[in-house]
Amino acid sequence: MLERLMQRASALLLILLGLSAPSSGAETEWLDINLFLALQQIREVRLSPDGEQVAYLLREEPGASVWLLDPATGERRQRLRTKLAESLYWAPDSQGLFVDAQERVAYLPANGGRASWIFQRDALREQEFLGVDPVLPHHILVAEKADEETYRLLRIDREGNVTTVYERHEEIRRFVVADDGGLAFVKGTVGLEQVVYRVDDDGEHEVLRCHAIDPCTPLTVDSSGRLLLRAALDGDLLQLYAVDPSTGRAETLHRDPLDLADVAGIVFKPNGDPLLAHHHSDARRVYAVAPQARGPVDKIRRHLPQRDLTLDAGTGRYWLVTERDARLQHPRYHLYDTVEEKLSGILGDLRNAIPLLPEEELAEKRFISFEAGDGMTIHGFLMLPRAAEAEGRLRSTPLVAAIHGGPWNHVRSGFGPYSQFLVSRGYIVFEPNFRASTGFGFEYMKAANGDFGNGRVQQDILDGVDHLLAQGIGDPERVAIVGHSFGGFSALGGLAFTPRKFAAGIASAPPIDLVRAFQDLDDKTLSNGIPRKLGIQELLDLQDKAALAELRRKSPEAHLGQTERPLLMFAGGRDDRVDIVDVKHYAAALHAQGNDVSFLVDDEQGHGREGEIPTKAFLYLVERFLAQHLGGETRAVSDPRMEDYIALNLRLKSASLESALR
Repeated sequence: MLERLMQRASALLLILLGLSAPSSGAETEWLDINLFLALQQIREVRLSPDGEQVAYLLREEPGASVWLLDPATGERRQRLRTKLAESLYWAPDSQGLFVDAQERVAYLPANGGRASWIFQRDALREQEFLGVDPVLPHHILVAEKADEETYRLLRIDREGNVTTVYERHEEIRRFVVADDGGLAFVKGTVGLEQVVYRVDDDGEHEVLRCHAIDPCTPLTVDSSGRLLLRAALDGDLLQLYAVDPSTGRAETLHRDPLDLADVAGIVFKPNGDPLLAHHHSDARRVYAVAPQARGPVDKIRRHLPQRDLTLDAGTGRYWLVTERDARLQHPRYHLYDTVEEKLSGILGDLRNAIPLLPEEELAEKRFISFEAGDGMTIHGFLMLPRAAEAEGRLRSTPLVAAIHGGPWNHVRSGFGPYSQFLVSRGYIVFEPNFRASTGFGFEYMKAANGDFGNGRVQQDILDGVDHLLAQGIGDPERVAIVGHSFGGFSALGGLAFTPRKFAAGIASAPPIDLVRAFQDLDDKTLSNGIPRKLGIQELLDLQDKAALAELRRKSPEAHLGQTERPLLMFAGGRDDRVDIVDVKHYAAALHAQGNDVSFLVDDEQGHGREGEIPTKAFLYLVERFLAQHLGGETRAVSDPRMEDYIALNLRLKSASLESALR
């Protein structure tokens, strides 16, 4: 199946090369920068477990509101307005909602009555809201650290009454609740292994062990009493397993039919049996796990072909369908009536209440695969400007390699505002899922073998760029590399390791020293119940002094003197992941040696970028910078707030950027 995907991708590239005659509709509309800043008004949509109600959370300035929609009548009712609301959770009996509002949780009766705050996080006890109790209808579950030796799982009812469900000497984050309200299974750790235990009156009994970097997530108990687990017990793709708790024997219930991507999520029936499985591979794909789901899935797919779909099903007649696409700035929502076998859009007026980027003017996101220099197959996405594609001038169009962060993360198939912005300015955008990327199995992720910096991971990116250029996609004299976090590190490396390959680079929140970034991780930050620093040890040996010295030798900092091309850098003064002092020193060192470097520092921003004006200023500077060095499109923008922001925060402004901003 993977071979067929690669054949399709290769065929696509050949087709692209054959496009030479202009086609009708090739003219593109100029997309104003402000359209890329539109915040989604519908923040969240949730189907009730009985499938008969839809709850949704609306953004309102200031604050948010909670509404209910009756699928049968279309009636909408506002149930709550609040200053803080992030997520909604239905009670298992569909009679109430829990509203997660940062540090607090409220209970809201569905059919009337006032909301009441039932939980306020105690930071001293490191409390964390874990979700709704799947067994007792109007309760939530909270983890806490009672003292240095004791961790507790608490149950809180809709009146705010607290009871202890379970205690142990390790954090309680992954577990399965038994029918009697206690725990059926709990996950712990032994060294760098994760251990799943069966719990009964006699204590904890080991069922199976998983590798440190395997999510190994207990999900539920099925109708046969087996533990359902999302894991990679065979060492590669994450799959859905059923585990016999008495023997530990695991049976695969679902694996990606394309043999390409990990299982991303499962929808269960009320009895615990799996109904649907979701994957993020060449697209956001959904599959029927249970036979009775095949008909509805096939019908929904016929209604919405070539779309990224997420489905949720209750016990009633309606399913919730979320439609996404690289060309949809905000999702569309539908209800599928399983009785009439009909798909109907919902909440469209709310989605369209703000100006949105026109779908027909945005770029398709195309899954591609290519062979790296050592023979490994690498995946990624390609986005092409409509006019350049239609007019057959891809060979003369500038190319931007947009590198994702992490590095243990991956680019998905959906809408990306930054990439669409770049395409709208006339650039081909290449988004590689280089080795170390997640989502394509452990072997793909581990293949990096810690070879970052001027090593195999960076070479994957270069191999991908060369692959496209060899296919006539992109102008080899006008290639840029851009990225955030690890992507910013890679952008610095692109200019330092291959100074003639890229015409320009943009690095946002770039770690300068990966070794220090990994070593400085908080020991309390856990992944899979294991300190993240120890988990990373399985991917990069932080105890091997020779390997760390080699990684530093291959870092952009060690090759800084080779940097020749223009660089635009961004950083946040409150970044808790990247040492801002390192970033400032790197920019200052480039400036001191006479490089074309510009540097914006916002002392109020963290690792990400928040707020309308900072985001608009970022896009504006990117547009002007790339237009200056690659020849993309630009238009005059007048916004005194943005101009004041840039004047305040742009610490270094090269002569070329100053020229670009005139």
